[in-house]
Amino acid sequence: MANDLSFQFMTNNAYLYSIGPSIAHVLEQDYQQLLLCKLAELQDLALEAKFVFKGDLGKSLSSFIDSYHSLLFSMYQYQIALKLESPSTRLSRSCRR
Repeated sequence: MANDLSFQFMTNNAYLYSIGPSIAHVLEQDYQQLLLCKLAELQDLALEAKFVFKGDLGKSLSSFIDSYHSLLFSMYQYQIALKLESPSTRLSRSCRR
């Protein structure tokens, strides 16, 4: 399954729907800023989960949210790499030399 489609599936919920389009617009400032803000919120939620839910439940929930954050960020980074290595980008780079 393509990375961008997987990202859409992972962000197809009420909390993350606003960052779904960022995968199609990598490195565009408006989309990137929204994505980074939402990812920072996820990190905050992971920390809060440790305090709200005590014991193993809090640790597990915090770990899940933190892993979800890491996955989304890694998928976004991978999409950047794909964009930079696309045939049209390589052609435009070779024309600048």
